[in-house]
Amino acid sequence: MFTVKCDNCGKESSFEPLYRREGDLELIFLKCPECDTEYLACVTDSELRQSIKTYEQMVKTIRMEKVTDLFIEDARKLYKENLERGRVLLEQYPGVSVS
Repeated sequence: MFTVKCDNCGKESSFEPLYRREGDLELIFLKCPECDTEYLACVTDSELRQSIKTYEQMVKTIRMEKVTDLFIEDARKLYKENLERGRVLLEQYPGVSVS
């Protein structure tokens, strides 16, 4: 759960994520329990989801084993690429404006 303030009604409360699927896209919404306004929080496609899993494995390796500086830098680069891909997908989703 996430505690946030609703832009619509101003109520601060815990928002539970809602998951939806549209074709290859997985969408995560937060829904205000007071006024039922939904906010799109995240959009992923299969490519991004696989890249996120790869990143998570890299982080696990970094925590468990001795790795090179290059491996760590590759993990950082993949993290940044994943963030950017997520932003692009969110911006491309109809009816959503990202600031």
